[in-house]
Amino acid sequence: MNTSKINNITTAVINQIAAPTNGVGEVRPLGDARHIIFNNTVSHSTILRMAKRGEFPAFKLLGGKWYFIVEIAQAWLAEISMSQFNYRKGA
Repeated sequence: MNTSKINNITTAVINQIAAPTNGVGEVRPLGDARHIIFNNTVSHSTILRMAKRGEFPAFKLLGGKWYFIVEIAQAWLAEISMSQFNYRKGA
């Protein structure tokens, strides 16, 4: 995949790209996104910055494949934001 065109990728193309799996073909994108982010492949601030600019977060994993996680990254950020809000609210 030409990584210079990440910003121009379409939803149709994203749907054609293999999604992260748990090793037996079951898609577990939310868990995989967290694993990738927490292992500092892509930081939370990078995901947030890309989301604000409307870019598609891309993760390059072992094997050289690029994985695009759009709704998953947004859901993860929303979950984190909500938990932080609830934490402050309960304080």
